[in-house]
Amino acid sequence: VEACENDLSIARRRIASAALQNVKVWHGDLADFPETFDLGLATHLCGEGTDLAQAKCIEQGAAFVLTPCCLGMIKHVLEGCSRNRGVSANIRSKLPGEGLRLSYPRSDWLQRQMEPDLYLQLVRLSDCNSGSDASSGAAAASKQLIDADRLMRAAEAGYETGCGKLWPLEASAKNDVLVGWPFGSDR
Repeated sequence: VEACENDLSIARRRIASAALQNVKVWHGDLADFPETFDLGLATHLCGEGTDLAQAKCIEQGAAFVLTPCCLGMIKHVLEGCSRNRGVSANIRSKLPGEGLRLSYPRSDWLQRQMEPDLYLQLVRLSDCNSGSDASSGAAAASKQLIDADRLMRAAEAGYETGCGKLWPLEASAKNDVLVGWPFGSDR
């Protein structure tokens, strides 16, 4: 599922080049994706995009592999603005704010620990990927807490979860990987 037609063209070329028969691409808003699936792969989705992808996978009972991107756009959801601000209006079948709704923090566990206002501060602090930034230690710790919240959300929904890094590490400054699969699944 991709909102950008140019990115879909790249994906189609790569799928054809690799002669893959079990990969589909779809142009549109993730919330509108109509098909069932077993595995969701979400790479470098900005803001709440990672959370929307995870929510769609949980809704389907599908395994997921997520490589989260920047977190700063989550502030728009927390401040009551529409989701998917970068999605072109011509592919959105629902008005902003309809369909899949997200709450933050994502997990019941972290919701018991902090209010959305504090979570917003956490999001702002974590939206940093510069190793030379003086606050990068705090930013990294904040990002890890947000990712732990995402994994706990999946665990609360009956998923086994794990996390890791893309390799080689220098391939991307945003190299965290979150995985989940339904507990007891043989997929």
